[in-house]
Amino acid sequence: MTTPTGDDRTVRAITLWFPPEWTAPPDEAVIGAADQQAMEWRDAMGLARTDAERAKWSLSMVRPAVYGCYSFPNGLAERQGTCAKFLLMWAIHDDQIEHTGVPADYPRRVSDAIRGLPAPDGLPDDRFLRCWRDLGDTFRDDGMSPRWLERIGSSMADWYRTPGRPALTRHGGQWPRSEDYWALRTVNSGMYPWLDLLEYAHARELTPAQRASPTVESVYRATCELYMCCNDLVSIGKDRADGLPNIVAALVREQDITYADAAGQLLDRHGAIVKDLIATFAAGGDGGSGGAGGAGGVAPELAWWLAEARHYQPGMANSHFLATRYEPVAPMPTGPPLHVRTNTFDPTTARRAGLRLSACR
Repeated sequence: MTTPTGDDRTVRAITLWFPPEWTAPPDEAVIGAADQQAMEWRDAMGLARTDAERAKWSLSMVRPAVYGCYSFPNGLAERQGTCAKFLLMWAIHDDQIEHTGVPADYPRRVSDAIRGLPAPDGLPDDRFLRCWRDLGDTFRDDGMSPRWLERIGSSMADWYRTPGRPALTRHGGQWPRSEDYWALRTVNSGMYPWLDLLEYAHARELTPAQRASPTVESVYRATCELYMCCNDLVSIGKDRADGLPNIVAALVREQDITYADAAGQLLDRHGAIVKDLIATFAAGGDGGSGGAGGAGGVAPELAWWLAEARHYQPGMANSHFLATRYEPVAPMPTGPPLHVRTNTFDPTTARRAGLRLSACR
């Protein structure tokens, strides 16, 4: 392993680049109101039971509306509070079960609660199931269809079923290899239900054919991978302290390189995913309409969703940089500290400047 000396201590900037048209600023006033709604709901639903829990999940430590409003910057203001509740409760439960998992029947009970189905055999709901049931009631009251409720319920059930990172921490006495870990994290990242929320935020649903189209599924898969790049870059110190695997640390171990060089490899991977998404958004497919695409190959029926899914990508990344639990600027175990950030690029200018971005090569 390279020992850091002298200039190796200089902060290394790691920039996640996105096309400028993908960015859209959220409304700070909406964020403030939605944060307040989420915190009042946290208390009303008994999500934070102790002083320690209330401190850990206070607005000074986590701002749930930042996640929703940055991910859905053009979403309806009156729906951002519900999105914030969803993401806050999910974060709290994830923290509770990260090292223990859930009982085998729990994923189905989550799906049933969201869909408004009764608990099996009269079993009482725990505080998290009560929250899922309350959110499902809100979705129905706001006009979301049974079909959409079934889909987001299924997405959440799938997330609860996937093994958490601790399951891979010491598999067979070894840390997971980077590609094995990448495969797991792109499944259990939680991006499917998070991106499902986009339709609720805009009060507009995809048809079954549109949701099943190769275009939309490609965006979902790429979203999981972009999240993986962002999350693990800003979680290196946190994951190390928690004894959890991390893609950057895995690359360091496998290749005997510095953390900065490993982060650079992840940056290249991020750029390649962005490049593929640019092509996906440009083509657009027929959106399941069965006919030819509209201007530029994008079907009019799907254009709204593709536009908002574009905004989701840098918004999701920036929401992580604003969260106290992550470290956009952090010292590394070896080598220089890393400063992770986002920026926009003009492809021609980026090529001339020689930026390390696969999408611009």
